[in-house]
Amino acid sequence: SDLANGVFNGGVFEISVNGAPFQDVLAAGGVFVTHGYNATLDPSFANPIAPPPTLNRAVWGSDSGGFVTTKVTLPASAAGKSVQFRWRLGTAQGGSSHDGRSGWWIDDFECDQCSTQLNDIIFEDGFDGS
Repeated sequence: SDLANGVFNGGVFEISVNGAPFQDVLAAGGVFVTHGYNATLDPSFANPIAPPPTLNRAVWGSDSGGFVTTKVTLPASAAGKSVQFRWRLGTAQGGSSHDGRSGWWIDDFECDQCSTQLNDIIFEDGFDGS
């Protein structure tokens, strides 16, 4: 939903370096090269990925119009370290969007800054950090 104050629903990309707590890739020092966040969450609505005081967190929001390629330069602190990535989708209505469509599709992840083979476990118990 596009609002003057932001969007209700949004997604983020987070990183954990050497088992540290996950944080937004930008807060960790990463930089989006293409197709970075395009919205902020509306601070008038509760969202699980933006609890106070980060109510207006930058996110991917709204309709992308199809699949897009997003490129990010990982933070320098990740060089030579063990990293984990996670994508989080937060909705203001607990799992459903304003138009009745829910979900987020992520396809074809590549890491050209990674020096070893990626472990392709996407969904496992505890993947959401809880």
